Order: sequence, then C-alpha cells, then structure tokens
Amino acid sequence: MDSALQEETRQLGLELAETGLENADAAHFARARLLSCPPPANADLAGALNLSDNLPRCRQLFSELIAVQDCIAPISQVLQELVYFEFRSKALASDELYRVFVDQGVVAEAVTLSLQANPSALSRLVLHFQDDRTLRSACPRLPHLLTAFVKRLKTLYPAEPKEIASISRQSLPEIADTTDPIVTAVEQFMAQHRRDKDKRPAKSIAADSGRQSADKQKTFILQRVNQGRLVDAENALVDLVHNQARNGHPKHLCKSLCDLGQKFTASGHYDLAKRVYVAAQVANPNDAICWTGYAETLRELGQVAEAKTVYEQAKARFDRNAVCWTGYAETLRELGQVEEAKTVYEQAKARFPKDVYCWNGYAETLRELGQVEQAKAVYQQTMSRFPKNGVARNALACMLLENGQYEEAEQLLTVEQVHSLRDWHDFHVLAMIKLKQGAWEEAQVMLERGAAETPSARSRRVFQTSLAVLALRNKQPELAEGRLEITSAQIIQFPLQAVLRAHALAALRRNSEAGSLLDQVKSHRRSGQIIELAEVLARRYGLGGCEEASPELDKEIEDREFALLLRAA
Repeated sequence: MDSALQEETRQLGLELAETGLENADAAHFARARLLSCPPPANADLAGALNLSDNLPRCRQLFSELIAVQDCIAPISQVLQELVYFEFRSKALASDELYRVFVDQGVVAEAVTLSLQANPSALSRLVLHFQDDRTLRSACPRLPHLLTAFVKRLKTLYPAEPKEIASISRQSLPEIADTTDPIVTAVEQFMAQHRRDKDKRPAKSIAADSGRQSADKQKTFILQRVNQGRLVDAENALVDLVHNQARNGHPKHLCKSLCDLGQKFTASGHYDLAKRVYVAAQVANPNDAICWTGYAETLRELGQVAEAKTVYEQAKARFDRNAVCWTGYAETLRELGQVEEAKTVYEQAKARFPKDVYCWNGYAETLRELGQVEQAKAVYQQTMSRFPKNGVARNALACMLLENGQYEEAEQLLTVEQVHSLRDWHDFHVLAMIKLKQGAWEEAQVMLERGAAETPSARSRRVFQTSLAVLALRNKQPELAEGRLEITSAQIIQFPLQAVLRAHALAALRRNSEAGSLLDQVKSHRRSGQIIELAEVLARRYGLGGCEEASPELDKEIEDREFALLLRAA
C-alpha cells in the first residue's frame, strides 16, 4: 500500500476493496495478482495490515502477502523463464501468456504451496491446473510446462515433507453429524467436481453465468436469516451449493460460504455460521479463513476451549498465517493460560515481525501478568515500528491513566471528532479519565453517548459495562444489574461483566445468585486478575463460605474493576 497517501484515503480504499472482495471472482483475481508481484520497496504492508483491523478479507490478503513476499520474485522468475524461452506460444506474446498464468492463480498457488516446506505438495499444481481450459487454450503444452515448473520449484524448496493437518469428518466436532444438508450438498459437489473436471465450462463462461446468480442467492439467504426464516435460509444455502456446482469452482464456493459465515456471526446466528464454516472447509480446506472464522464463531458462543482446538489445528496447517497464531494465543489468554499465551506471542512476534497484532497481543499479555514496565516498553516499540497504530497508543494511554498520569494520557488520545471504531475506543478512555478525575457527570454523558452511537456491538458492551461500574460507585446496584445482562453461555467470553454483575447482586444482598455466578467464572478460568477480583468480592460480601469483611475492601474493589475495565476496551 502506498505510504505517501493520507491515512483517511488509504482507509477508504481498503473499505472499498473489502466490499469488492465479497465477490468470489474478484477475490480470486485480487489474490492472484497480489501474490504474483513482489511489493515495491516503499509499500507499507504493516500499515495496511493495521488499517485492515475490521476488514477480514483485506487483512487475510495482506497477512498472506507479508508471509510470502520473499518467495514471489524467485518463483515468478522461474515461470517467466519457462514461458519466455522453453514454452513460447504461437498464438500469444510471451508477456501475455505469462499474464494468463498469473490471472489464473498459478503463481499465487505456487507461492502458497512452496511455503509449506513440503515438496510433494507442489505436485498439486499440476493436478489443479492441468485441466484449466483458459490455460490449455493459451498453452497447448500445459501439462509439460506445469511439470517443468514444479520440478524447478522443488530444487528451490527441497525441505523435507512435514505432517499437515487434514480435513475429515472427525477433524471438527460439528462434522460428526452426517445429516447436515449443507455439508452433504458440499460433499456431493466435491465428488462431482473430482469426477467431472474436464466437463466444467471455461472459467470466463462460469464467471459470467454464475456470479450474478450467486450474489443474488447470498442476498436472498441473508434476508431470510434476518427475517428469522431459518428453514428457508438453509434450503437456499443448499441451492447455492448446487448452483455453484454447475457454474463455479470449490474455491469460489468456499469464499461464498465464508462470506455468509462472517455475516451470520456478526448478526448473532452462531449455529448457522458454524455449519456454514464446516461446509466451507469441506469445499476448500486450504483456505485459512474458513478455519479462523469457525474458531471466532466458537469464541463468540463462549466455546473458547473448542475455539482453541480449532486454532491449534489451523496453526499447524497454516503455520505462515499470523491470524492463526494470534487467535490461538488469544484463546489461551481467555482460558486463563496467560503464561502459555505469552510464549505463543513471543514465537509469533519473532515469526511475524511486521504483524502489529503479534506485538500488541504480546504487550497486553505482559500487562495482564503484571509486568507493567515490560509491557510499556513493548507498546512504545510498537508505536515506533507502527506509528499509525491506534491500539498501541490507546493501551499505553490506559497504562498512564492507571498510573495517575492523566495529562500524558489525554495528550495521546486527542479526539476532535469521532469517525472510526478506533476513535470510539479512544473516546472511551477519555471518558474513563474524567471518571478517575471525579468528573462523574461529564463521564456519564460521554459513556451514554458511546453506548448509543458506537456501531460495534462489542464496543457498546464496553460502554454499558463502564456505565455499570459508574452506577456501582454511585451506590446504584439495581441500575448496574440492569446494564449487565449476561447469559450462562456468555460467561466464559465476558468474565468481567459476569463478575461485575455478581458485585451488583451481592450489593443487593442476593448472595446465593452472586456466589453461583462467581463459581461459574472460576470454573472457566484458573488464574488472572479476573479471579483475584472475584476472590476479593467473595471476602467483601461473605460469599462462598467466606466471612463478610469490612467495607474497607471497597476501594480495592473499585481499583481492580477500573483496571480491568480499561483492559476490556
């Protein structure tokens, strides 16, 4: 991404690209081009990755590009030498022929397979592209060229094969149910695809006949889901699979399903999202998004242990994908395995030094472990390496706030107008500064505005939780309880809200409910500051067999809640 552009211009460009990438053919073309041309020396890939925080398709592409950028030049050079000298075409100029190979994704696939350090995997190139009609019409000796290409690549990447996780009906919990009609339809598609490779229409014809139909079907499916007509949506999903079986490729189907899965997760239809991601994995187990998307859906459901298992599988399968590493580390942290998370982040930071999420995650883990000075140092390094990264700046401001350095924190978070989700995060910290300074009315106005106007459900939850903490400080536990609605399934995902609700219940003398809620939190987390807060609350209000302590613990509880609230943001 051009580093000379203004950040707002770059952000707008990425948002437009994210919309364009919803189309499977556009996404395939973009990936084919992006992973076949070495990025220029002034390309700000780290900055692009940072700006893609809430744009999963763009972030996936940039993550892949960062991982493979060193391989693109030598691999593309090998193909150019073959096209220009050994397999020249009578119908096309050599540069035009090379462009056909690029646009069909040959270089991108070669780059991806080469990074697996598994020479045998490169043989898939021949199987995957030898029947491509567009390539065959451009290069009659296509199988010979692909074989020569793979042979040359194996000399470049001669590492020993390693075991890679494979998809099967036993790989994930949901696949054990063989009756899911969506998964069954995809399996039938894949069986037909393997039988009838040579009968499929050319890619250009398939794109013309299938693109508009698939887009309309996806729109129809989303409408039915939003209307609560889930049976109709499921039937339409099966129809989508059958439509793409006639006109598309498994990779296109996988991307269509992943696109729907992301939207289902965002709208809270988690069970349907899980089923769609499982079907996507059957269509194309080599697409990291269907694995990470499935894992994130499990996290949203509060099934963090299951999400950890999926991330672990994804990390083994896509060991050059930073999202798999950071997702795995985050699930460890959510399960209270903070030391283990620290180790994974250390490895990820060394492996992906240009991925800002590895740096921020590592710093936050240090912060959670109480290693404050080390965390500050890492955040400062992150701000130096990624000067436009708002997460590091926000986190450092929170640490200054905790230390009573209010003016220094405010200087880091000047928000003239709230435009982006990152602005809302900074706005929240500014409200917390007001709260800490004793300007409670001003803080409440800011927090209520955030709860009403922020576009993110997670961000709204943070503002609502902050308002609950303010209510607890104002001795209004009834109001706090009302702002902290949480289901049993959400306790593992939102442990702070659960502990705060227990605080409100205990303040209302509903000790049995409060104690039960704290026990549920403790059953999911082994250690950490959440558990420490739960134990202090139990002592303060006489929960779980503890003798009721004096109100002198109230100040400690307030400080602990405030610190955890800043981390939750």
